[in-house]
Amino acid sequence: MTEAVKVKEHWDKMAQSMGKAQQATHGDIHLRALEIEAIQKYLKDGRIIDVGCGNGYSTLKFAKELPNSSFLGVDYSEEMLEYARTAKAESNTENVEFEFLDITQEVPYKLCNQFDIAVTERCLINLTSHEAHLTGLINLGKLVKPGGLLCLSEESIQAYNRINDLRKSAGLSDMTIQWHNLYLDLDRLIQELPSDLEYIGADDFSSSYYLGTRFYKAYFYENQGLDPAADVTGDFNRLAAQIPPMGDYGLLNLFLFKKK
Repeated sequence: MTEAVKVKEHWDKMAQSMGKAQQATHGDIHLRALEIEAIQKYLKDGRIIDVGCGNGYSTLKFAKELPNSSFLGVDYSEEMLEYARTAKAESNTENVEFEFLDITQEVPYKLCNQFDIAVTERCLINLTSHEAHLTGLINLGKLVKPGGLLCLSEESIQAYNRINDLRKSAGLSDMTIQWHNLYLDLDRLIQELPSDLEYIGADDFSSSYYLGTRFYKAYFYENQGLDPAADVTGDFNRLAAQIPPMGDYGLLNLFLFKKK
């Protein structure tokens, strides 16, 4: 069994165990809320595709926020899509559809150059090589029209190193990378971009949250013999999520690309 197949099986199992829950694709509900809020700032009326939509939790939120837009949520996990379609039916949201798509495979002609904005939420980091990251990024570019925006909420090795350097200064260990994640080498991806894509910057929307929860909280908890990862839904995380973003210590960033 290849690593890619193992990752897909992991998400199939998460769908089966978590169903329509917010935590189906990430256990930190406060970080998820910050991610959705950050992405919404870049959305506008038009055609929008959410690639790696999972169970549709955030896709449906986007669709309700922009009722005059049309949304397509796509994923390679049919189990996740089943829950997304169920959630859509239960919410009576009419401006969204859900379909199968594997972003590492050739983009169907009917989807090429059809969207104003393409969104991901930790989709590319679930691919198993740099080459797959680049293929996924190229295919995301194929989805949007000239002038279209890629709004990619992803984690990079550069951001991982920044927060870990800070943690090391306080005697903390490196943050754990989940077995099914491979963080983007953003610098290398930018160097290898196809000629029709332009990197326009990053929105480090989660910096204050990571400073609060993965640095200050980690330092306090570990010195008390506690596990900082055991209380991700608690008051400390809730309060950290209310601090306006500052600095560049967020592991999760919005990476913004424009199609020429």
